[in-house]
Amino acid sequence: MKASDSHDEDFGVGTPQEGPSEMECTRSKPVSSNDTLTAAEVGEILRIHPVTVRLNAAAGQIPGRQIGNRWRFSRTRIHEWLKAA
Repeated sequence: MKASDSHDEDFGVGTPQEGPSEMECTRSKPVSSNDTLTAAEVGEILRIHPVTVRLNAAAGQIPGRQIGNRWRFSRTRIHEWLKAA
């Protein structure tokens, strides 16, 4: 065995993994079970384009939060907003 082979084994290189990685698991969770919606999901509820959702959210017309360059919306707040409209 070469010294580089021993180093690779320390980091799991070339060894089989037992299922998906932690990152894959967190990304495969369904968003629909969560109260947090994307602009596309809000667009489906309102039957408008996601860009229109983002523009209206930025203008304060739709309740939402911008996290970095992405918008997130509370399902509960969207439904309350619709009832009040």
